[in-house]
Amino acid sequence: IYDSRTTIFSPEGRLYQVEYAMEAIGHAGTCLGILANDGVLLAAERRNIHKLLDEVFFSEKIYKLNEDMACSVETSVWCFMLYIGWDKHYGFQLYQSDPSGITGMEDYKEGEMTLKSALALAIKVLNKTMDVSKLSAEKVEIATLTRENGKTVIRVLKQKEVEQLIKKHEEEEAKAEREKKEKEQKEKDK
Repeated sequence: IYDSRTTIFSPEGRLYQVEYAMEAIGHAGTCLGILANDGVLLAAERRNIHKLLDEVFFSEKIYKLNEDMACSVETSVWCFMLYIGWDKHYGFQLYQSDPSGITGMEDYKEGEMTLKSALALAIKVLNKTMDVSKLSAEKVEIATLTRENGKTVIRVLKQKEVEQLIKKHEEEEAKAEREKKEKEQKEKDK
């Protein structure tokens, strides 16, 4: 039996338990991190929505590790983590680790991105990837890590703030759709 143990290789040289773990993470909720010039953000899909939980004290997916670090966790039996942090040598950072033991840092930047534009991008990505007909603040958790007055500030956005971001995204989507229809109409009229 090769697939019941994590330390025994199959005849093909594979660790099936690691492959199963990676597959399970693929079915877990959406979790993303974005590195901006003025901060880092984590955004995650909430699975458990309890109205009685105090959002100030309860965070389902995002946890503060210390004064300069936080992480987002996607877990079933196995664990995938995104870490965000700041230090005086490298500034803002975003790392990932997964069940296969691979850890990595993405050093991909698309131009100059501010935390404000990163928040808008996170909402756009969550809207496209989550399995819901309409994105709602109850199903989304967002945290930011910034520097203010020489100190690292980790903040989980309140539901009202997330609602405002979603509303702004919906307005921009509606505007883009109107402009697209107007352009198509002008093309037809020619």
